[in-house]
Amino acid sequence: MDEKMLMQMFSSLLDEKLEPLSERLEKLDGGQQVMIKKLDNVSKQVADNSEKHTSVEGIAVKVAEHDTDIKLLKKLITN
Repeated sequence: MDEKMLMQMFSSLLDEKLEPLSERLEKLDGGQQVMIKKLDNVSKQVADNSEKHTSVEGIAVKVAEHDTDIKLLKKLITN
């Protein structure tokens, strides 16, 4: 056998052995992309929830103030 033929055989054998590894790496990359998308979605949801939480806290303060105002008005009316 000549050197060229040996190199072709070696290359073919190497490709055959590395193909499963290549497929696994492609699957891993696809899974990583899915995880990145999910993480982005979770980050957006956390940001939205934080904004809503701040809004709800502001409303709770206003409700407490209105409750105090109503109590004062009731006292004024009854007296």
